[in-house]
Amino acid sequence: MQPLSAIVQMFHVYKTFDGNCKALVDINLRIEKGEFVFLVGSSGAGKTTLMRLLFREEKTSSGQIIVNGRNINKLKDSHIYQLRRKIGVVFQDFKLIPTKTVFENVAYVLRVLGRSRFEIERKVCAALKRVGLEHKLERYPKRISGGEQQRVAIARAVVNNPVLLLADEPTGNLDAERSREIMQLFLDINHEGTTVLMATHNLRTVEGMNERAIYLREGEIAHY
Repeated sequence: MQPLSAIVQMFHVYKTFDGNCKALVDINLRIEKGEFVFLVGSSGAGKTTLMRLLFREEKTSSGQIIVNGRNINKLKDSHIYQLRRKIGVVFQDFKLIPTKTVFENVAYVLRVLGRSRFEIERKVCAALKRVGLEHKLERYPKRISGGEQQRVAIARAVVNNPVLLLADEPTGNLDAERSREIMQLFLDINHEGTTVLMATHNLRTVEGMNERAIYLREGEIAHY
């Protein structure tokens, strides 16, 4: 069996805000293609900051980050879109556009990329079927439940077949039953080949899964 290759590598990464507030301290991390990894820590531990670095929403203060074989520190701002084409992001608060239907929310990324109408319809319908919402494509976000809104957000994140899926507290606003459904959906996506990095503060979620966990405490990796 051939060794896995890394999808994410972080070398001595520091992130400081306002000159003296250290959000991340000497982060060294490697995530292999096809892995499912939890990023665990309490509020303020640095989980969201680390995620934002990976899709260049933030820049490192020092250190290097390699994502999908590219040193993203060296990416020009005008080329960040090339990185984000390969990364899906799911947020705790869904971030759906309330004035657009379920279909339009999922299609948004593909339209920005200039995909054809035929490709958009095919990919969006496939993504919504993947999350069990193909029958609600004409609904607006306020007309579906919180769990369904999160499924729409997941469909939007995977519609362009990313190699890396980042999920920041994706079950934080859901009840226990909906949380289990969403976790199973992420597992299914991972089993199909997408690398998943999920941030959570919920130790019960991690303990119920047989996946690698990285623990952050005050911006530092505490242990694996």
